[in-house]
Amino acid sequence: KWLRARGSTSRDVRAAGFRELYYSQRVPAGPLFTFGNVMNPWRTPDADDPNDPFDVVNIFQQNEPSEVVLAGNPDLAPESAETDTIGMVLTGSGALQGLSFSADYYEISLEEGIVGGNSFNIIDECFNADVNCDLITFGDPDPDPSQAGNALSNIVSIRAPYLNALPYKATGVDLSLDYNLPLSKLFESGTGSLFFRLIGTRALEMRVRTATRDAEIAGQTGGDSGFFSDFTPAPDWAANLVVSYLNGPFTLTTQGRFTSKGVLDKQTPKTGPDDASFDPTLAASVTDNTLPSFLVWNLSSSYDFKIGSADNTQVFATINNIFDKDPPFASGAVGGANPIFFDTAGRTYRLGVRVRL
Repeated sequence: KWLRARGSTSRDVRAAGFRELYYSQRVPAGPLFTFGNVMNPWRTPDADDPNDPFDVVNIFQQNEPSEVVLAGNPDLAPESAETDTIGMVLTGSGALQGLSFSADYYEISLEEGIVGGNSFNIIDECFNADVNCDLITFGDPDPDPSQAGNALSNIVSIRAPYLNALPYKATGVDLSLDYNLPLSKLFESGTGSLFFRLIGTRALEMRVRTATRDAEIAGQTGGDSGFFSDFTPAPDWAANLVVSYLNGPFTLTTQGRFTSKGVLDKQTPKTGPDDASFDPTLAASVTDNTLPSFLVWNLSSSYDFKIGSADNTQVFATINNIFDKDPPFASGAVGGANPIFFDTAGRTYRLGVRVRL
């Protein structure tokens, strides 16, 4: 009566959307560090050229344009994933009547995730695995003496369509604790009850493939560096604590949202002073590669009553981020903060009426 075991396994699918099927954008060639340039691993390295092996067009080079075509792909297969969970539920009785605790381990694996076109991946797969080479167009060989006889020294165009090529794996543990405590248990004249709910998630692993590498991003709470990111990282711990006072038509609830301390960026890894590879002359080295934990409190209340034929009318008020706590700075995020884990609006108020006829 006090223990229940549970588990599930499922196969989940998602068909490609309109953008993934029919997107089209041509990016003209441009100088280094702007749109329209690619890295050409077939070029013979030129020790006298700091840009080599970038195949670009700028005032210092006479290469043919290296156009990048971002495109949809009508031949995309649906994404498919396997999701497995196993867990237990403990239910209290006697002195622990009203108490419930659950713990569930989850594992999600996706092999053929849909990912946007990326010229780096196309070139890497062709160069190292002889895959998708038909998406690359080579022009006349670069006349530079260092590339003499190299027929693959000049990429004039590369087509980067959406592909079924994004692996994803996530594992973790979900925890939940509920307790309903009638106040009459504490003192004879007590009315109403207190309800406690604590829910949390421990991310054990979150492995994805970025444009340049396979990355483990569990524990990242900073903003990612991608403009159209295909995934969202997760903190090591995330939790919500809800405490409510319930007394007939009146409710008063406070909520605390917690995010554990984390790393600024694991997708394009940054290094801090505590890392052996830290070098202040490199762009990826930062003075602080961590973000602090974050706890924000909200408060809400409601009261139900009847008006005429209205079966139920409710007035409610909410204050989010009671203490007006600022989010920590997170490089790469829009506005300098990660709005997924941290409150970016500051203290806000809401007052309203709900009517059910």
